[in-house]
Amino acid sequence: MFTDGVTEARSADDEEFGEHRLMACLSTDAVSSPKALLNRVFAKVREFYQEADQSDDIMVTVTRFCR
Repeated sequence: MFTDGVTEARSADDEEFGEHRLMACLSTDAVSSPKALLNRVFAKVREFYQEADQSDDIMVTVTRFCR
């Protein structure tokens, strides 16, 4: 689950991070834990917007279902 601040994060060039970049983060090689996935998503979003000011919250929640 994530807020729209993730996909609507803007770069200095006023480009949105977008769902396609988020899906690329989620669909790469498997990660070892929910925390690792969370760290990867936030790292990619921060790398994208760098120093550009953001006007919205950026929140991601990862849930692991155990059987």
